[in-house]
Amino acid sequence: MSVKDSRTENFLTQMGANWKYTNNVTFNMLMEGWDDFNLARPGVKAKIEDAILEYAALMEAGSAAPAPILWKTPKGMEVLDGVQRLSAEQMAGATKFSAYVIDTDSASFARTIRIFANLRLQGGHQEDAQWTMAQAITILVNEHNMSAQEIAKLGGWKLSEVEKKKEYLDWSFTIRQIGGPDKLTQGIVKEIATHAKLHDLHAASKPIAEFCRDLVRGKFSNGDSAPHIQTFFEGVRPRKNLHDEYERRLESFRKDPEVERRLQGRPSTHLSGETRIRRSLKTAHTEIKRVLNQHLPVPYVEEFYHMLGQLHTMLEEIAKNSKKAVKG
Repeated sequence: MSVKDSRTENFLTQMGANWKYTNNVTFNMLMEGWDDFNLARPGVKAKIEDAILEYAALMEAGSAAPAPILWKTPKGMEVLDGVQRLSAEQMAGATKFSAYVIDTDSASFARTIRIFANLRLQGGHQEDAQWTMAQAITILVNEHNMSAQEIAKLGGWKLSEVEKKKEYLDWSFTIRQIGGPDKLTQGIVKEIATHAKLHDLHAASKPIAEFCRDLVRGKFSNGDSAPHIQTFFEGVRPRKNLHDEYERRLESFRKDPEVERRLQGRPSTHLSGETRIRRSLKTAHTEIKRVLNQHLPVPYVEEFYHMLGQLHTMLEEIAKNSKKAVKG
């Protein structure tokens, strides 16, 4: 049993939908496979058994659920919200049910309602907001040409969060396309996006894909992988044979003692002082070069000269201690 619901009506009104409420919908009016297709749920499983059983128990006890949202299409009524509730109705032996039927000729608008209804209506079995954001970007931005600004407004998210998620999804997709791993952390993908060029990923797909797979195989954390990613991608000049250049870089990466241990499944040892200093200075060099190339204003540069002097003094001390250790 389903009834009118003020939250649903407010949601549809805020979305700018034209809709009507009807008490005369039957299951044979629904699109074929309505309970196997759910953009608002992850994976291939559209239904959640616990949610269906919970709704069924409430209905049996006389508690009505909010009416589902449907969209009338040439192939039948598409369920935009309420797959679990309708499944419970069906389990209870209902032949007819009430529903909100939206009137639109825009598939993009219908998809928008389908993706955001679960988030905005705050049901008892919501998906994670980050997953919903990813769905909105993948379907509404990439397939239906909506803007990141529109998605941010609909989801109540910061624009910067949506843009970061889009960058992660776009680069992850490209990495998978060239044969890279299915899953890389957002931190690693961000680091790759910062230092790599999309053109290079396609021009040298094999060595770059192998490098990405090695990061997963070696169980590199975001912090551990950062200097390797910088070294692997930075400073590659445009040339005819990028494939050979990245093959050389992959070979050099795999010869690193720490990388060898990780790829062989041996526990990683503490990095030597030499390696730690080299990586830190290389990172600093990369960031300073980026600021310089982007012509970014930096106030109080004198502070950094002071830090540079301190580093120089400490390196001199390290050099003295190292000479004493060798003589000893």
